[in-house]
Amino acid sequence: MIFMGMANLLRIVCCFCLFVGQTQGATYSAVITELKTGNVLAQSDAQTPVYPASLTKLMTLYILFQSLEQGHIRMDTVFKVSAFAARQPPSKWGLKPGSRISVRQCILALSVKSCNDVAHVVSENLYQSTGLFVKTMNATALKLGMLKTVFHNPSGWHHRFQKTTAHDMAILMRAICMNFPQYSGFLGIPSIQKGNGVVRNTNKLLGRVPGLYLGKTGYTCPSGYNLVTVTSRNNQPIISVVMGMPSKIQRDQLMASLIETCYKDPSRLHLAIAKPMTTLSKTPHLILAQLSKPIGTKQVRNNKTGNKKRKSKRLAAVSLAKIQGKSPRKYRVKSIKKTVKPIVISQKIRPQQSKKQKTLQARKTKKRSMIRASNAIPRHAKRRGPLRKAQKRQSLIKRRQAKQSPSGI
Repeated sequence: MIFMGMANLLRIVCCFCLFVGQTQGATYSAVITELKTGNVLAQSDAQTPVYPASLTKLMTLYILFQSLEQGHIRMDTVFKVSAFAARQPPSKWGLKPGSRISVRQCILALSVKSCNDVAHVVSENLYQSTGLFVKTMNATALKLGMLKTVFHNPSGWHHRFQKTTAHDMAILMRAICMNFPQYSGFLGIPSIQKGNGVVRNTNKLLGRVPGLYLGKTGYTCPSGYNLVTVTSRNNQPIISVVMGMPSKIQRDQLMASLIETCYKDPSRLHLAIAKPMTTLSKTPHLILAQLSKPIGTKQVRNNKTGNKKRKSKRLAAVSLAKIQGKSPRKYRVKSIKKTVKPIVISQKIRPQQSKKQKTLQARKTKKRSMIRASNAIPRHAKRRGPLRKAQKRQSLIKRRQAKQSPSGI
């Protein structure tokens, strides 16, 4: 077991060392199609072969839905976990060899968390071996018209010959929605419960972009960040595919902007889908899509003075006005000073005291306060007051005694 664990760790480290830094060189491609007809509305290198990453699990789910539809399995059918499936690299559900998992749990784990170990459990239990399952995946892809797609594993773990295109992924998502509408809703579940915890969907756009109700994410180092979504507004559903993005934030921002442009200004969709990735974070429509950080007050430290200043909501509006080309004068507001309450880091918890202990403690505190008050000299008594007069009298008495005392002693 120790040897297998070390081999698995070595496998992950080697993959990281080989492909670190290649995310920036991932091939960008995107496409938007109509769900009902399959017509392409806009595309950018949609026929270029790329690595699918975890979008491969869409085909794994398609074959699983097909088996459910044909009656070979049911939702309560139990799959057995092999040692090979249990030692798959993350993302994973954490299954142990010899344990069992139901079909419904497999669908939830694949749709929400995109677990590699669950994908291999499905392949081994449906076709007795991963090789036969992969052959079925490729045959199904040809039937659906995914002519430039080749699969080599059911999880999407990186393989140099495993390729697909953005157009083929749009075809696959459309086939899931059209052929299995009763099961496609699993791809829109925001979170599931695992033990005492909650596992949230890897697609963070669910609930943030209006009308977006289905989606699947994917990521490996050479593939980049990928996302396939289905959005419906005004009874016009569309499928959006974005692949090869260098970060999650840019991927989500681009997807949200493409959906907004498609419904609000379709004539500029071709420009939006081919826009350079360096300018994505500066476009104002991302703020309209409610994907940027909420505008509010935050503390900023000045390097010269070291004091803390506060940026108001109006200052955030000034930056937005500069992007849109408006004059920011009307947004200027006088700064308002706010008092910041100190934060209590820790507090000592004392044991419960009796009445005698409380009275003794109160007497001690009274004595201490009286002693401090007698020793302390108030500020107003420095110039005038009874204490100052008493000090003067004592000094005069000392002088008289010094004069009256005989000299030379």
